[in-house]
Amino acid sequence: MIKLTAWSASTCGVPSALRRSDGTSVYVVAGSELNTSREIVAAEQAIVAAAARRDVHTIGADTINLALLESTANGIELDSGQFPERSTARNSSFQRI
Repeated sequence: MIKLTAWSASTCGVPSALRRSDGTSVYVVAGSELNTSREIVAAEQAIVAAAARRDVHTIGADTINLALLESTANGIELDSGQFPERSTARNSSFQRI
């Protein structure tokens, strides 16, 4: 486990009378300490590295707009999480990344 919280009262010799049943200090807001694992850090680094790549295949605005028209014609509606700019997609050109 990797601690992400910079300072912790739980590491400052707090007496047992001032500790919760899980061992954390009463001086620390419950649930405020952040932790992660090496696996999560590695996965996040892989995502960031993939996002920074510029040598991947791209598709043009016409292809995207055609797919959007096809999905609408087939009764498939995308929500804002899938395509937040849907309302303006057909009227704009996409920049290749």
